[in-house]
Amino acid sequence: MADYVKAPVFEKINGLFHGFFFRTGGVSVPPFDSLNISFDVCDKESDVVKNRKIVLNEFGFDKMISVNQVHGVSHYIPKPLEGVYGEHLSKKKDADIIITDNPGQLLLIKTADCQPVLIADPLKKVCAAVHCGWKGLISNVVIRAIDIMIEKYGCVPKDMAAAIGPSLGACCAEFVNYRKEIPESLWKYRVGEYNFDLKEISKQHLIKTGLEEKNIWIDENCTKCRQDLYFSYRNNKITGRQASVIGWKF
Repeated sequence: MADYVKAPVFEKINGLFHGFFFRTGGVSVPPFDSLNISFDVCDKESDVVKNRKIVLNEFGFDKMISVNQVHGVSHYIPKPLEGVYGEHLSKKKDADIIITDNPGQLLLIKTADCQPVLIADPLKKVCAAVHCGWKGLISNVVIRAIDIMIEKYGCVPKDMAAAIGPSLGACCAEFVNYRKEIPESLWKYRVGEYNFDLKEISKQHLIKTGLEEKNIWIDENCTKCRQDLYFSYRNNKITGRQASVIGWKF
């Protein structure tokens, strides 16, 4: 059985299903043990399909939407009937933001240190799944996701809720070349000499768009520290990817 964490800010939203999954409870063998959901890390494809079905079955969905994550700010909006049970969809579209108001589609983000950010508007019945690595973060990928929800669906930020999933904590998000990599405007989020609080940056980006702080939840787990629970690229270059998912059923 696969285990996962739920964000309290989503718990009372009718028809919304979500979860930040641990690496455990799947069928993949080391170094992808065990709930690896990425086809792009040289794991056995049939095992990845089985792992994705485990995630789908947890919520009773039969359609999964994933993309080829490229550390950018592009978005993908699936068609109403898109998504096939267990299909290899990860290379269908280059994007780091997936948005839908279609019921029955479980949006999937794959991570191993990057931030999975899930967003929902309970009034417009729109949700988004965002892959937020440090490159996407400094390119304002989270802000871009909210902007698209506003532009295309008429979402109102104060009505929305967001959750920042397990990812690198300030304890391990080290950037020894930060003066070249990180914009100076973000240096105020530096912790110690070289580390950054990337989760706090995402939180402040959400607040900047108009979300209320009370409607934002952050998973404090660091993926690099908790190798027992999470895949971590910084720990093991060859490793799996955990699932963060969100979707509607109504």
